[in-house]
Amino acid sequence: MTTLSFDLEQSYGDEGIFIAVGLLADASGSVVEMKLDTGAAISTMHHSYLELLGIDDIASGASATLFLANGDGRPAWIHPVRINFFGVPLTIDVAFCPEWSMENLLGMRGVYGPGDVRGRSRKTAVVHQPVTPNCSLQR
Repeated sequence: MTTLSFDLEQSYGDEGIFIAVGLLADASGSVVEMKLDTGAAISTMHHSYLELLGIDDIASGASATLFLANGDGRPAWIHPVRINFFGVPLTIDVAFCPEWSMENLLGMRGVYGPGDVRGRSRKTAVVHQPVTPNCSLQR
């Protein structure tokens, strides 16, 4: 028999999994709801957060093109953003696209590596916290 143990269980509805993420660059301790997107390589945030994060020039980041599933693409710029993810401080790459009203999506780069465990059932997601060695697989 296989037994999995996880650090956290997060229930969610049909709209997806939303995680409260603290913005460490903001001294007032702002929290942003970000939708977990296990299919996205990179995180995205609405461009209205640039000022709050202290980013004065969007084009000072690394340039990229963001694509939708239908193939439509727009220019974006990637900036490192310091967040608090379930009590763990992380620096993740976040893409900002001034031409789209981007949803705040928590992608995989900087949050999960290839060895991390993620699982999902109909209404429950199991999330292994990064940097925490409490996830084990036993056979």
